[in-house]
Amino acid sequence: MSEKFSSTPWKEIQSTEVLEQTNLILSSYTRLTGKLLSQSVDSQSIYDEDFILLSHDGKDDPCFTYANKAAQDLWQLGWSNFIGMPSKYSAEPDQRESRSEMLNEAMAKGYFDSYTGIRVSSTGKRFYIKNATIFNLLNEAGEKVGQAAMFSNWKYLD
Repeated sequence: MSEKFSSTPWKEIQSTEVLEQTNLILSSYTRLTGKLLSQSVDSQSIYDEDFILLSHDGKDDPCFTYANKAAQDLWQLGWSNFIGMPSKYSAEPDQRESRSEMLNEAMAKGYFDSYTGIRVSSTGKRFYIKNATIFNLLNEAGEKVGQAAMFSNWKYLD
C-alpha cells in the first residue's frame, strides 16, 4: 500500500518564480487562443482551480515548471517531486510517441485543442484525459519558451 498523497499547500510554493510562471501561462493562453483561461487572475486562485494546469520548459527533454493543486492530486506528486521531473514521465512508455507528436503539432501551430490520451500517475494509476488544450508558452518577445496543458475532463481507467 502506498503512502497517502498530499498536494503542496500554496503557502509553501509561492515565490516570484511561481508567480511569473503563472502569469506566463495565463498571458500565453490568451495570446494564442483569444480566450481567458480562467475568470481568476491571481496566482493562488489559479493554483486552487478545479481544472488541471501544468507546464514544462522548452528544452529538448522538457521538465515540468508548474503544476497546480489539481494536477498534483491527479498525478499524486507534491510540488517538489513534480517540478523538474521530465514531462515525458507523465505518460507510459507506449504513449510517449503519440504525446511527442501532439506536442510537436502544438509547437508548430501555437496550440492544440481537444487532445485525448492516456497518462499515468506516480503510483501507476492510469487515467484518460479528454479535450485537453496544449499551448505554447511565449515570452514578451513572442519566443517559445515551453508549453502548457489545461484540461478538466479525465477519468481513472484502473
